[in-house]
Amino acid sequence: MQILLSTGWLAVMLSVCSVAGAQQSSEPAGPEFNPQRIEFLENRMKQIESRQREAETGIQRLESRIQGLDSQVRQELVDRGDGAAGFVIFLFGVFCALWAQNTGRSPWLWFFMGLFFNIITVLVLLSKNASDKKAEFRTSKLPT
Repeated sequence: MQILLSTGWLAVMLSVCSVAGAQQSSEPAGPEFNPQRIEFLENRMKQIESRQREAETGIQRLESRIQGLDSQVRQELVDRGDGAAGFVIFLFGVFCALWAQNTGRSPWLWFFMGLFFNIITVLVLLSKNASDKKAEFRTSKLPT
């Protein structure tokens, strides 16, 4: 967030405040040309502008540090994450193929489905497994 203050806007705001203060103190309303007051306001404005520049410099330093840390974290995730994520996806495929082979389904089809649609395929696999178990349980309870 950048702080945008122009000297003209600040001067207007300070003069409005001084006019409002003059009206509240029951002095006659009108422009004050007090040189000491003008010098005080100019010095105050310079102080505020200096603090604004310091704040902007600090914000820029923080932004550059954040960008550096962000790129560093992303690089570490890329360095570590690709191999681990690929291995986990491969395990999804192997798990689906093993289940398919044990249940008499096509292991290659289920391997590639597990590889490409990993989470969805495992959920479908668990649903099919549950329905297979229910059907097996029903057939084993039938009297022969």
